[in-house]
Amino acid sequence: MTWDSNKFSSAEHAYQFSKAVYHNMKELAEEMKKADTANRVKMLSKNIHTSDAWINKRCRVMKDILVEKFKQVEKFRTALLATGNKPLAHDVMDLFWGTGKNFKGQNMFGKLLMEVRDQARAQMCKDLHL
Repeated sequence: MTWDSNKFSSAEHAYQFSKAVYHNMKELAEEMKKADTANRVKMLSKNIHTSDAWINKRCRVMKDILVEKFKQVEKFRTALLATGNKPLAHDVMDLFWGTGKNFKGQNMFGKLLMEVRDQARAQMCKDLHL
């Protein structure tokens, strides 16, 4: 997918690249862009001391990336729309992006996916004049 005039292997790559650039860590950002897996780029992101300003904008950045992925990646678009109205849970230990242990996390990634899905569906209906 393309994000911010760069090509990325995954949304995770685009997100962590954006975070590194935001924190003026351009060399790390370039290394992230070239990482062979999303897990590798996630590990590289541990080198960033995340600012409060980034914390305040991270959801907007991730949602924008997911919207672009939805527009550009047919397989992702098809899979997301196929979930219908089902709730989506990002089953990882992270308490902000995921469900965490025993589903006590905020599941923000799952919520963002549902927002993208619902907004895309609403736009599709509007385009069809339904």
